[in-house]
Amino acid sequence: MNATPVSRTSAFPAAGRRLVVYVVYDRRGGVDEYVVHALAGLREHAARILVVVNGRLTPEGRARLEPVSDEVLVRENVGFDIWAHKEALDHVGAGLSEFDEVVLTNDTWFGPVRPYGPVFERMDAQDIDFWGMTDHA
Repeated sequence: MNATPVSRTSAFPAAGRRLVVYVVYDRRGGVDEYVVHALAGLREHAARILVVVNGRLTPEGRARLEPVSDEVLVRENVGFDIWAHKEALDHVGAGLSEFDEVVLTNDTWFGPVRPYGPVFERMDAQDIDFWGMTDHA
């Protein structure tokens, strides 16, 4: 089997555009305050935030998401979060080429507890194609 080296991209451009796809699930169709807090923390680092709701979304839930997102998609709760991410990327379609980075995340974490800025700045300087942010206690 022959392997062809893949050229790496350069570091995140100074005027780069980041898309955040954030998946939410609440069996009641609500949106908890920690979700709004997380999205508000991501807002300054994203050119676009697309929230995907797995299942129901109440009018009150939508009203909580709209100030901290650019678009809200509601879908049937099938295929877990990974399928919600896929549907979001399909929804953005060819528009993905407008972004330099895509962040795929969900509502299973709490934050920010400290500003995201230093993390994104450090990772923006790296010549990498993929990175993840985890911390397990």
